[in-house]
Amino acid sequence: MLINQSQKFFILALTLALASYLLGLSFFSFNGIADDAGFFLRYADNFLLGEFWVWNQGEAPIWGASAPLYPLILAIPRALGATARDAALWSGIALTLSSLSIIFFSVTARFGVLAASGLSLMLITNPDFVYFSYCGLETPLTLLLLSLTLRSLTHTTNQTYLGVLAGFLMIQKFDLIPAGILLLLAQGVKLQHVPTKAIFTAVILGASWYLFAWLYFGFPLPNSLLTKLLFQNDLPHIIDKTWFTKLTLFNYFQVVISAVALLSFRNRDNRPFLLFFGGLILTHCIVYSIKPPFEPYDWYGIPTIFSVAVLSMLGLVELCKSKKNQSAITIACSAIFITSLLLVTLFTFSDRANQRSHFLEAMNDWSKAGTWVNQNTPPHYKVFTMWGNPAYFSNRYVYDGSFLNMKYDPENIVQKKQPEILILAIEPGSEINKPRFPYLEKNNILNYTVVKTILDFAILMRKDLL
Repeated sequence: MLINQSQKFFILALTLALASYLLGLSFFSFNGIADDAGFFLRYADNFLLGEFWVWNQGEAPIWGASAPLYPLILAIPRALGATARDAALWSGIALTLSSLSIIFFSVTARFGVLAASGLSLMLITNPDFVYFSYCGLETPLTLLLLSLTLRSLTHTTNQTYLGVLAGFLMIQKFDLIPAGILLLLAQGVKLQHVPTKAIFTAVILGASWYLFAWLYFGFPLPNSLLTKLLFQNDLPHIIDKTWFTKLTLFNYFQVVISAVALLSFRNRDNRPFLLFFGGLILTHCIVYSIKPPFEPYDWYGIPTIFSVAVLSMLGLVELCKSKKNQSAITIACSAIFITSLLLVTLFTFSDRANQRSHFLEAMNDWSKAGTWVNQNTPPHYKVFTMWGNPAYFSNRYVYDGSFLNMKYDPENIVQKKQPEILILAIEPGSEINKPRFPYLEKNNILNYTVVKTILDFAILMRKDLL
């Protein structure tokens, strides 16, 4: 079958988009994974041992990592023999490439290949989008669901499929429950009637998971969510209430993308897109402005960044559909927008990628602390740590001091359980030969001594074991 010129152009544009994403990845480090990836990997490995959503083997299941589906994804490459780091990195990249392809096919069919190229460009020139697409967190699965949502709004879609998609959005992350509801509302506006079958399917699927969670975990909400909402309020906050909007709406060229997104409101045919993506932007901005986390969980902003890019693409489409006597102006404005985006990317992408990579390299050192414990201590030793990578790579029974993967205990868990090993962060500014540990000082814990330091992390052992 012969390929016509438009198909050749589409294939070329899609290839360039995917290649550009891979090129963007080359600016980042592949020597480590994000710390919370250790949580997902621990659950994935226990899946393969027949223990589902279990933190420590032999214990009761717990809904720790708040994206319960992602360990299932990571379990696949782990079952095929991939290392933990490769499973985390390449699962994310594969899902993101799939998402970008779905975006390209969906947008091209409705708005044309230039619109698809523009949307892809806005995403892959955002260093945060690229970083969180591969570093081991649940973001790539969220991106896949959002890409499928975009496709459902550009194409006629089976209602059962819509219901399943809405249900999976509600299960994937607790803060995506509004996304599932907004998808059903947007489809109602698009179809001009209530999508009864889709609503029924979504309710059955979502309710089934949360009922299962209640019966299996003992509570219908993620343990990590409860910890963040109820027990992290006293932690020192290093961000303020403007963190989320700065990250998603006003960060570098993002402010221009956000401004162009306003043009999408000019066309009533965009109402389903505005309802879903605009509603998701508004919901997340309100929630995370009222109740920000104590530290910058920047991957929380990726659904909003994605949504802003979609609306900005629609804004550019509206700009290019202006009256004929304005065509020169609109073409010039679009050219200026794309050129500015590329220039900002040229001068800022590498620096921001280096910042992220530096942090990832540090987290690789955290992993080494866990690896040292695995290689140099008896298998029956128990570990206390607050971080995911040391916990995972220690391959030990772990008391999770963050209480994201253990039920909160108001008593000091080190004093109560007396684990053999502690893996702790060293207080910045400490003397090399006399590292300080705020956690130990605060709780007057004196019966541990440092046996190994790895940059800003230390392994401590109970003194009676030396």
